[in-house]
Amino acid sequence: MTNPVHGLIAGATLFAGAALAEINLSDGDLPDLKISGWVDFNYVQSDADVPGVASISPAIGEADVLSLNEVEINFHFDFGNGLTAKFDLQAATADQTASGADLDDMQLEEAYFSYNFLDGEDSSLSLTAGRFFSSLGYEAYDLTGLNQFSVGYGPNNILGLQDGLRLDYSSEMFALSASVVDGIFTRDQAFNTGANDLGFEFAAKFTGVENLEVFAGYALEDSGTALDDADLFNIWISYQIGDLLLAAEYADGSDIAGNDGDSFLVAATYAVNDWLAFTARYSQSDVEPSAGGAEIAELSEYTLAALFTVHDNLGVIVEYRHDEDDAAGVDAEGDTLAIEATLTF
Repeated sequence: MTNPVHGLIAGATLFAGAALAEINLSDGDLPDLKISGWVDFNYVQSDADVPGVASISPAIGEADVLSLNEVEINFHFDFGNGLTAKFDLQAATADQTASGADLDDMQLEEAYFSYNFLDGEDSSLSLTAGRFFSSLGYEAYDLTGLNQFSVGYGPNNILGLQDGLRLDYSSEMFALSASVVDGIFTRDQAFNTGANDLGFEFAAKFTGVENLEVFAGYALEDSGTALDDADLFNIWISYQIGDLLLAAEYADGSDIAGNDGDSFLVAATYAVNDWLAFTARYSQSDVEPSAGGAEIAELSEYTLAALFTVHDNLGVIVEYRHDEDDAAGVDAEGDTLAIEATLTF
């Protein structure tokens, strides 16, 4: 998903938000081509009561996993006169939250081209066609956009890649987008409607105040059957105060079975200096069945992470995470320690 990927915290070169280096291969009449990417390697130790309680736990019970988690290569093309394109090749574990699984074969991730109708520097109006990430969700889909190792409970656990068309307008004050896609809830998660109906997504972001970002988005898909429609509302806000980045997020949605769920997240990242930063995060997700009664899930997690910039192109994250599921009849918990090293280029 094309989720917000936050840049450097002021005064520090954080690995989690650092821009990837790019290799420029343009020559003569060829389009401007830049290549970027990363290689991710990690160690995960976990102790979980039930599978999936710890979102980065590879299995029930105790586990120690040392693995190559992801390799990604991104190709950025600029044909001039407003026409650009991007293609991503990725080899990753079948489930990026289940470290230790075998890497998939190299496959296509994002693949799209965009045309910008405006030639001004202060604003743009572009139409994008192809496969791209949903715009909903505070936390980035790609690991290089995260300020910790794992993702919290929120819309990133629901939305992902989408095939379709997206219209974007952006200025110094705000940005707007509208998408029509081949299903909102169709990739890599249980909200798949199984129908061939189109989905729609709308988003707006305010950036008119320095260091402040406010985002609101809504996604809707008609199930095309007697089942309920699936939808999701998402809002988040982030504010940077010197070397401290604060963020809060709320999401509310329902699936085709009529189950309702909401989630929220609060997080803070503080840059101590140009090579060390810390992140603290809490998130919670509750799911209630359509027929009423006991909650299906009542998940909460507490995360602490230290981020080290070892080199301009090498970052290390050490994370401790505690997960709990307090739904009726479950009462499970899990603890996870992760060490991640990522080489970017």
